[in-house]
Order: sequence, then structure tokens, then C-alpha cells
Amino acid sequence: MADMSDAAKREQYEQAIAAMRERLMECRQGLEDLLSGLGGRRVAAMRAVFVGGRSVLFVMTTQLVRVDKDAFNTWNAPFVLVANDDPLLKFTRELRNAIEKRGEFLLDGTGICVGPDVEFADLLPPNPPPGVLHFVVADNYGRCGWEVMRPDGTTELVYTDRPIHPSHHFYSRFADPPTHHLGETIEDPSVEGIAVLYYRYLADLVDQAEANFLGNRTDSTRSTNPAV
Repeated sequence: MADMSDAAKREQYEQAIAAMRERLMECRQGLEDLLSGLGGRRVAAMRAVFVGGRSVLFVMTTQLVRVDKDAFNTWNAPFVLVANDDPLLKFTRELRNAIEKRGEFLLDGTGICVGPDVEFADLLPPNPPPGVLHFVVADNYGRCGWEVMRPDGTTELVYTDRPIHPSHHFYSRFADPPTHHLGETIEDPSVEGIAVLYYRYLADLVDQAEANFLGNRTDSTRSTNPAV
């Protein structure tokens, strides 16, 4: 595409950046669901962050390169060096492959932090469904719900969103999480902490792509959720 006009190039770049931002928005929505403690959406939220997040990179490498291959490769070279060496970015590639190919999220367990004055009953959502056996605070994916007995004698876990309580917090852990990212020690290696760092990296990458190819300055790391 060496003979493409500047106007045509800009239009192609605008379309590519827009596609990247669309994938980034899906990733952010998944992250905010993950951080909000919505038990029934937890698996979908993790998939949106770590599989959807990788799609941001896929769109970048397939669409931007079509506009001007040499310009893209020159701009992208430093990011490739970082991605090949960074523990968190290598981990997210492995995680995405595990989710897509084996349906595994590489989790080690789930925990709950509860304030000293909180009764267990405070954690239970209202209106349990018929046939309740007990309440599951958190399964291996960090989801919660009621285990119910069906008329045929089988049991099923009916997932529910957790009630919001100011003094409790759920979190999940990866079996072998990364310890460093961009030269810094990862202070919060929980699933939620890793997801926040990954989103921030992707958001900054999209912003830098837009600044380089369109000259626009955007801060996509801003969010309604202060943790993001």
C-alpha cells in the first residue's frame, strides 16, 4: 500500500484504532464485572479480560500492519521486545491459550476477607430458590450461589450476585501468578490484581497507537471504577 494517499491512510488507521477501542471496551466491561463481585458473571468476566484482551493485540497486529507494514513494524518493535520478556504478558498469553484450548483458568483457589463484626448471614443474598440445600460462598472460580435439589434428585448450583457489604471482599488466585510487570514487583497477584494490570497495559498500548498513527492524545486508563 505504498501508493495509498495520506487521507486514505488516515481513514484506515482510524478504522483500525476504532476496532482496537471496541475490543478494549469489552475488556474493561469484563474487568469492572470482575471487580464488582458479580458472582454469576465471574467466569464470563475473566474470559472477557484475558481472552478479549488478547483480541486487542490481534486487531492491532492484523489491521495496523495492513496500512503501512514498515511504519507499524518500526513502531511495534519495542513493544514486541517487552512482551517477549515481561512475566505478566507471557503469563496472559499462556492463560489465554489455556482458556481457549482447554477451558482452564489456571486457578489455585478463592478466598474471602470478612470484617470482624460481620455475621455469615450478612453474606447471604435474599430470596433463596426452592429446594435449597446450602449456600456456597465461593467455588473455584470465585462464584457464589445456592445449591438446590431438583425434583429428579439431582443437585445444581444456582449462581447469584453477591450482596454488597462494605467489610468483605472476595478474591481468586492463580496457581502460578507472575511476580513482576514492566520492571516492577506485582503488589497484588490475585486474579483481580493481574486483570487490572493487564487492562492498564492494553489501554496504554491503544493510546500510544492512536497517538503515533493519528496524533490524538487519549487516556483510556481512566474508568468509573477507581481500581481500574
